[in-house]
Amino acid sequence: MHLTIGITGHRNLVAEEVPALKLKVRELFLQLRKEYPDLTLQLVTPLAEGADRLAADVAMSLGIELVIVLPMPQADYEEDFSSPEAVAQLRESLDGARVIQLPQVPSDKETAGVLTDRQLQYAQLGVFVSNHCQILLALWDGKATKEVAGTAGVVNYHLFSIMPGYSIVKLSPNLLANNENDLCYHISCSRDQPDGQPEAGLKPLESAWLTAAHGRSADNQMPTEYATMLHRLQDYDIDTSKYLDQIKAESFDLLHIGIQKKAVQGIRANQQSNNEE
Repeated sequence: MHLTIGITGHRNLVAEEVPALKLKVRELFLQLRKEYPDLTLQLVTPLAEGADRLAADVAMSLGIELVIVLPMPQADYEEDFSSPEAVAQLRESLDGARVIQLPQVPSDKETAGVLTDRQLQYAQLGVFVSNHCQILLALWDGKATKEVAGTAGVVNYHLFSIMPGYSIVKLSPNLLANNENDLCYHISCSRDQPDGQPEAGLKPLESAWLTAAHGRSADNQMPTEYATMLHRLQDYDIDTSKYLDQIKAESFDLLHIGIQKKAVQGIRANQQSNNEE
């Protein structure tokens, strides 16, 4: 069973901070591996330049599996890369990797004029990464912005299930409940641009856990209920492996048996109707 980490972060990291950021990301991965040794780490990444690439490089150095998510067809996505070298690096990483290309987001009257088609694709990407990880790793300056599909928008979605201009109910109906996977690990960083320092009160390379219920952790410790949830996930995986032969020997198709032997009248009636058709 996997412990899946999603990555979001800035493309324009400050070069002087990159080595230390790599160490911070490595420390997180190693700590998770130590704390949950029976869960296989997995990184979901769009492999954009900057934070995505940094986390992917660290993951690969530790033998952590990558799941690469493209927000649009590869040729279109490559237009957002800054150099031929960066495109070549992307192509090399995609070769033989597990790759998911997201579908075209249908536009409707709710999104028309709010986001461009390209912004919709990146909004969908942020939602997808958030929805498919237990921990969102954010290399982020901590500043709120109006950019819907940027790092701040993805973090906000992960915490509060809100992505302005993108219909979560219509386009992501697979969510089971709000805030059921709102655990975020934030590493503060600067951006290579004017006024690129982190949000006031934050220093580069500071780290903390963020959740909707608890806000920012004061002691850099994962909130207890989230740690408990991951330990239970690990215990489940251990028990599944331990009793696998017994499970295979004693399991059966509950729905099929129920319909044939003990189904309630409504199910029997529905089955009979389907058979007549």
